[in-house]
Amino acid sequence: MRLLLLAFILSGLNVYAQDSEFGTSVTRHGSCEQEKLLAYNPIKGTVPLAYGHMPATDLICDSNDCGEGIRKGDVLTSSEADAYYKRRHSETRCQWTLADLEPAIDHESAHIYSGGPVEDYRNIDLSDHDQLDLNDLDKVDYVSEGWARLGNYRVTVTKDNRYGTPKQYSLFLSKSVHNFFLRKALLRKIGYKVPPVKYVPRLKIMFPNKEDKKLFIKNISINNAGSFDRWILSQGDLSVVVQDVAVMEDQEFLHNLAKGYLSEDIPQGKRIYDSLVVPFALVDAPESINLMDWTIGRRFSDNVSLKFAHAANYNCSRDDAVWIIRRIMKLNEQDWRDIVDATYLPESVKLLLLQKLKSRRNHLGFLFGVDNVNLSVNSTISNQDDLVDGEITKEFYDGYARRFKIPDPESPLSTSEMTAFFKSKEISVGIDVLVKTANSFLRNNIKDKIVDFKEDLANEVAKTATTGDTGKLPVDFFMYPTVRGNLIVGREVVAGSYMGTDNLIQLVDTVGGSISAGVFGGATGIYTKTGDTVMSAAGEVRQYVPVDLNVRANLYLSRTYAHVRPITSVEKALKYPFKNMMVPYLKNKYGNALDPIAKEFYQNLSDDMRIRRNGKLYKKANELLDEITNLHASNLLASDVEVELQKIVSLHSDLKENYINIVREDGLSEIYPIGKSLVDYHTKLKGSLDYIVDTECGQDCEEQAQREEFIDENYSDTIALLTKVDELNDLHNLHYSELKEQDDELAIEKALQAIDENIAVGESMIITDSFGGSGGIGVGMNLYEVSNIGVNIAASKNVLSRLHIFRASEEEVHVYKDLGNVTAIEPSVSVEKYIPIMKFRFKSTSGRARTKFHKVPIKSAYKGEINVKQLDYLKALRSAFLSNSTQSLEKVENPYVLIHDFEEDDSRFGIFVWKWNWLDQYDNISITSPDGHTKDLYRSVIGNNFGRDYENYAKDLIELLAGKLMDKTFNVASFSGGNPGYTYMGKAENEILTYEGIKGESGFVENPYAKLSRIYNGWKMSKDDAIELLRKIKKRYAFRFMEEEVLAQTEELFLYNINVNFFIYENGIKHFIEMSEEEAEDIFVYNRRRQRNRRLNWEDSLKRSGYYRFAHNKRKYFQALEEGDQNEMAEYTMEMVEAIEEGLVMEGIGKMVGGGGNMLAIARIDGFRVGDPNGDKKIISNSFGRKGTEDIEGPIARIRKFLGMTKGEFFASWLLGRLI
Repeated sequence: MRLLLLAFILSGLNVYAQDSEFGTSVTRHGSCEQEKLLAYNPIKGTVPLAYGHMPATDLICDSNDCGEGIRKGDVLTSSEADAYYKRRHSETRCQWTLADLEPAIDHESAHIYSGGPVEDYRNIDLSDHDQLDLNDLDKVDYVSEGWARLGNYRVTVTKDNRYGTPKQYSLFLSKSVHNFFLRKALLRKIGYKVPPVKYVPRLKIMFPNKEDKKLFIKNISINNAGSFDRWILSQGDLSVVVQDVAVMEDQEFLHNLAKGYLSEDIPQGKRIYDSLVVPFALVDAPESINLMDWTIGRRFSDNVSLKFAHAANYNCSRDDAVWIIRRIMKLNEQDWRDIVDATYLPESVKLLLLQKLKSRRNHLGFLFGVDNVNLSVNSTISNQDDLVDGEITKEFYDGYARRFKIPDPESPLSTSEMTAFFKSKEISVGIDVLVKTANSFLRNNIKDKIVDFKEDLANEVAKTATTGDTGKLPVDFFMYPTVRGNLIVGREVVAGSYMGTDNLIQLVDTVGGSISAGVFGGATGIYTKTGDTVMSAAGEVRQYVPVDLNVRANLYLSRTYAHVRPITSVEKALKYPFKNMMVPYLKNKYGNALDPIAKEFYQNLSDDMRIRRNGKLYKKANELLDEITNLHASNLLASDVEVELQKIVSLHSDLKENYINIVREDGLSEIYPIGKSLVDYHTKLKGSLDYIVDTECGQDCEEQAQREEFIDENYSDTIALLTKVDELNDLHNLHYSELKEQDDELAIEKALQAIDENIAVGESMIITDSFGGSGGIGVGMNLYEVSNIGVNIAASKNVLSRLHIFRASEEEVHVYKDLGNVTAIEPSVSVEKYIPIMKFRFKSTSGRARTKFHKVPIKSAYKGEINVKQLDYLKALRSAFLSNSTQSLEKVENPYVLIHDFEEDDSRFGIFVWKWNWLDQYDNISITSPDGHTKDLYRSVIGNNFGRDYENYAKDLIELLAGKLMDKTFNVASFSGGNPGYTYMGKAENEILTYEGIKGESGFVENPYAKLSRIYNGWKMSKDDAIELLRKIKKRYAFRFMEEEVLAQTEELFLYNINVNFFIYENGIKHFIEMSEEEAEDIFVYNRRRQRNRRLNWEDSLKRSGYYRFAHNKRKYFQALEEGDQNEMAEYTMEMVEAIEEGLVMEGIGKMVGGGGNMLAIARIDGFRVGDPNGDKKIISNSFGRKGTEDIEGPIARIRKFLGMTKGEFFASWLLGRLI
């Protein structure tokens, strides 16, 4: 019994002796192991998290062990500090760093830094009330302007001291002037010396002359980008009263750190100076405190990127930053209250500022791993009526020039936008139902023939039932020819990619038509057992159910025109004219707008056609003249040019016949007076305007205020009138140039104007032709009168040709000419009863696609060089619009040619509104440059998503109901829709893995790259759900991608996309492939994600961690490598990446790829955040690992960006599938 008790005690002690399952965690998770995952990767403007910086030159030795000949208290050189660090860092198992050393205070820094414990500065004076002899409403004399950074206006003034001697001061007027006091207070609290800076509510400035006063008022607005009356309360003849002023002594030889920057003559490489980037970033408040982030920065590529515009001017090391952060962390709650109170801001603003500073302070500790106790933060603080749930609601406060609330970005979830959205869906569904109804009449009616055929059979069944037979009929067949026409008309607001475009939200107008012909046949008299016998309503036993068997084959031809416009407002999109749904007309309109640059255009017209062309120009001229007349009538200045206007009107009327009927250059002199009269009118009116604006007031002038009021009321109207006159003159000049049959700068200018007026950046015009054939067989049955079950197998061959014209930027138009050849087989199963219930579809596709890509520079200069082919490009672009051909473009310059040789498996499964999708894609890409160089690429994608799609399901229900009411059959489309997260109230979870690289001479990828993305996207998400998702992500990876505070002011997210991405570089892939089994097992066991806190034996840990899945796919990879199967090598590499990501926490993932230098993990929040003043800007997370030497999105992304192609065109998304 004693032996048993002893054994039990010993076993218990053994358990306690283990810090975890199989060894101590000190070595496995200590500082040294963490540092192995970091790489020194300095990026300008950031603070590296890994050691590698040359140490500061002002560090004091803290012992007699700093090196030979160095005593405690000596200042270390950089090389001495480096050697000391390496030795002591190693001795303490990576615990000791240079942050433990204090900086020296010498003759260069004694005026900047005092040093000593932070506690010594707890009661330091922050007000400077008695340090500067300037007080509220004092009079000062203006001396001159002074230099200041953009966003600050500085002037020098004087005031007599008590001895009557003038003393100079610097006044600062700025939207963020209170940041001076914020910086001063914080720096003094941590031991820095800051010369006096005083807040003065109001000052009266006296000027020696009116010119200085006028210049002062003007430059306040220019330097601060704001109206002068935000600072100027009143003005006298030679004086102004200003408010909200920071005052300091006018002594440039002292470094006043309250300004927020260091002079260029400051010695570099000293900790005291370089570390200042941290406090400067911490208190860097924008004009509106609402816009100040709750976080101070983020980790990126093993660096900390601080949110500070001037961070690039500092060379701060990790240890310098940690040193000053430790001092900041010693400030308590009262210290921070003192700092905020020293800003002299309104009380509610100070309350919000305090919470944000504490939040940023806490986040600073996390970013640099500084141990501390977080201060409490209330992100929903409220006070009176001007601070509600963490947001200042008042725009201006008396006594302050600052604008405290800047209106939030317009919410896409506003009542007007949502009303417009639902209206757009009503229009879309209405058009769809009408078109489908019309199309039902454009086909031969085989439905009635089949019904008649089955009714005859039913009658025979009824006869046999009376004889006691089973009612089974002999097999019989039918076959009918089919002819079908289809109109294609639609207008829809689409979220996500559409036909190779990359916009987030777009308005899509589609019009087209198709025709098909084929046969439809079937068989009856085929039955299947139902299983158990079932009693029918008449009481007979029925053991068989009839099966519908059909076959079909057809050929088809179609053409569609699509016009895609990116939109920022659904409400505005609804105002887009319905006539523009006639896309062919619109396409030709765009092409005809470029007529001025086609030299051959006017030359090739007959005289009759020229007269018709002239008539159109004259009609347009009269319309412009009517607008000019109306503007003239309401303009006070235009009364001086009444005679000139009447002359213009008379000439337009008198010379109408000449204008229209002259078709040669020799008749130009007859209509030139029209142009001259316009020039005379413009010159005289412009002269009157300039005289009033530029002339100084004299003794006989009206009062200055009345004069300025007159200018304000008439200036913009007069400019609008002059602009219309210019426009009419340009039109006449175009007519003259056409008669001269010459191409000149005016023609090009008119063509560019036409492009800018008609084609917005991001707008696309897509013409698609499709020809092919398909065949299939289907089986259907009605099961127990409960549901209809259908099974289909279809095969198809399709050839697509399309032209895509895309306005890529202000300077560039892209033209894509695509050709695709696709073979597909598609089995499917469906269950429905009145409504769609379930559907499964598998589609296997293979084929080739070719894209010819033309960059069309349309401006006179392109990439810093003269565009010598500008006219040729514009002519070729016109030809593309009018002829749907790129032949003219190919004559100007050879295109880039992309060829895709692909295989794709796309599986979809849906039950009611729930949708699942799986995609496997293998693509061999060849790119040939205009000069004939070819590069071969490889890309493979596997992924899946799951989500809810209410919108398309509801649309199907509406159309099925309409079909019932009109006795028509409409196809169900919701199961083949796009990503559910892009639909109304839909949501989706996506997992996408990519393997890619550039092929070598062997034909295999030589430098592989892999990416795994987990994407959560949808229509709308509440703040609580979003925070819960961030917590879920943090728990999954044991890594803090984002702080919850980034959503502090968010009420909900709209069209959100929250994603986590893992980029694995070549060396990372190579590392886990070549890793030994023992090392891989250790990493999976000690860094597993599942049941991490449970004590498991070795075997169970391997199972739970996913190691066996990793090992299995690794074996399959080597087998594929031996067989030379690139597709399988890619597949099993992605499977290994997925096993690593699913099974391990972040530290384990890093170890599997050989450290942070071989990967980058980063997350992002896209979409609109309602309630957040920065709600239209994306949020980028902290990262793990580092950005590699290549583009983090991979080698193919780097090539695509170099070419400038859209993702949709580069990856042939118009033909290949995509999950999101």
